[in-house]
Amino acid sequence: MNYFLLLVLLATAAIECKEDITVEDNSRPMSNADEVKFCKGNRYRTLKEDKCHLVAEINTQINWELRAFYEYLQLGYYFAHEKYNLPHFSKYFLENAKDELSHAQNLMQYQMTRGAELNLIDVAAPNSKQVFSSSCDAINHAYWLESNVTKQIEKIWRTADKYQDVHLMEHLETHFVTEQYESLKKLADIKGSLKRMGVCKDSPVKSCDKLAEFQFDQTIMKDFVKS
Repeated sequence: MNYFLLLVLLATAAIECKEDITVEDNSRPMSNADEVKFCKGNRYRTLKEDKCHLVAEINTQINWELRAFYEYLQLGYYFAHEKYNLPHFSKYFLENAKDELSHAQNLMQYQMTRGAELNLIDVAAPNSKQVFSSSCDAINHAYWLESNVTKQIEKIWRTADKYQDVHLMEHLETHFVTEQYESLKKLADIKGSLKRMGVCKDSPVKSCDKLAEFQFDQTIMKDFVKS
C-alpha cells in the first residue's frame, strides 16, 4: 500500500471516529447527580459496593475549597489596596486563602490514596465589583463562606457514615471538622469586637467607624494573624 493511500485511510477513520465522540460541557459547576456520571466505576478501594457518591462528593468539596481560596484571595487584596489599606485584615484573608488551597490539595491527594480519579470543574469567580462598606461586611461574607464549606464537609461525613467508610470519616475529623469550627469561632470573635467598637451596621454604639476600624486593624487584628 503506497504512503498517500495510507494517509487517506487514516484520515477517513479519524473522521468516522469523531462522530462517536461526545464532549461534556464543564462550563458550570456539576451537581452530585452530574458527578455520578463521571465516576461510574470510579470508586474507593476496599468498598465492595459501588460508592460513587463518596468520590463525587469529595470532588465537589474540592471545588468548594478552591472557591473559598478564590474568595479569600479577592478579600486579601481588596484590603491591601491603597483606598482601604488595612494590612492586618489583608494578611488574615490571604492566610485563609493559603489554608483553603491546602485543603483542596489535601482532598486531591486523598482521592489518589483511595484509588479514585480527580475531576476538577470550573470554579465560580468572586464578584470583582463587590464593594464592602466596612471590614465587618467582609467578615460577614467570610462567615457565610466558611459556614457553607462546613455544611458540605458534614454532608460528606454523613455519607461516609452511611456507607461505613471509616477511613474517610477519620480523615475528615482529623483534617477538617475541628479546623472549620475554629475558623467560624475566630470570625465570630472578630465580628463581635468590631460590633462593640461601632464598626458594624448593627452596632449598639455609634463611633467614628473608620478610625475605629483602623485602630482595630493596627492593634487587635494582629492577634488573629498567624505571623
